[in-house]
Amino acid sequence: MSIIDQKWPEIKHRLEAWLGPSNFDANGQQKQSLREIAKK
Repeated sequence: MSIIDQKWPEIKHRLEAWLGPSNFDANGQQKQSLREIAKK
Protein backbone atom coordinates (compact mmCIF):
# COMPACT_ATOMS: atom_id res chain seq x y z
CA MET A 1 0.00 0.00 0.00
CA SER A 2 1.26 3.47 -0.75
CA ILE A 3 0.01 6.89 0.26
CA ILE A 4 0.71 10.18 -1.48
CA ASP A 5 1.65 13.24 0.56
CA GLN A 6 -1.57 15.09 -0.15
CA LYS A 7 -3.71 12.25 1.25
CA TRP A 8 -1.58 11.54 4.33
CA PRO A 9 -3.23 14.02 6.78
CA GLU A 10 -6.68 12.55 6.15
CA ILE A 11 -5.47 8.96 6.34
CA LYS A 12 -3.37 9.65 9.42
CA HIS A 13 -6.42 11.04 11.24
CA ARG A 14 -8.43 7.91 10.39
CA LEU A 15 -5.67 5.55 11.48
CA GLU A 16 -5.21 7.39 14.76
CA ALA A 17 -8.95 7.24 15.43
CA TRP A 18 -9.02 3.52 14.59
CA LEU A 19 -6.05 2.65 16.80
CA GLY A 20 -6.84 5.12 19.58
CA PRO A 21 -7.85 3.94 23.05
CA SER A 22 -11.36 5.38 22.67
CA ASN A 23 -12.04 2.85 19.89
CA PHE A 24 -11.70 -0.09 22.29
CA ASP A 25 -14.04 -1.24 25.04
CA ALA A 26 -13.08 -2.43 28.53
CA ASN A 27 -12.43 -5.94 27.17
CA GLY A 28 -10.10 -4.67 24.46
CA GLN A 29 -12.62 -5.24 21.68
CA GLN A 30 -12.64 -2.83 18.79
CA LYS A 31 -15.76 -0.63 18.68
CA GLN A 32 -15.51 0.49 15.04
CA SER A 33 -13.68 -0.94 12.06
CA LEU A 34 -11.37 1.17 9.95
CA ARG A 35 -13.99 1.00 7.20
CA GLU A 36 -16.65 2.44 9.53
CA ILE A 37 -14.34 5.24 10.61
CA ALA A 38 -13.41 6.02 7.00
CA LYS A 39 -17.09 6.50 6.11
CA LYS A 40 -17.43 9.40 8.55
